[in-house]
Amino acid sequence: MEADKNLRVRIPPPLLANVEKAARAEQITVDELVRDAVERRLERREWRDLLAFGEKRAKSPDRPRRMCRRPSPRCPIP
Repeated sequence: MEADKNLRVRIPPPLLANVEKAARAEQITVDELVRDAVERRLERREWRDLLAFGEKRAKSPDRPRRMCRRPSPRCPIP
């Protein structure tokens, strides 16, 4: 496993104060709180990308519009 890397980030003082307060309230380090926030942000991005893909796929003219009772050239999905 690769060693953790240090990252230098500029945070406005009011935001840093909120971060430190939240970390104390959750009894975790600022590093843990920031790491968790970054992970959550990346997860949300993955979900948005997946939902966009699904919406695009649903609108695709190649996608069957309904399930068919029998396969046919027009509706190959059983």
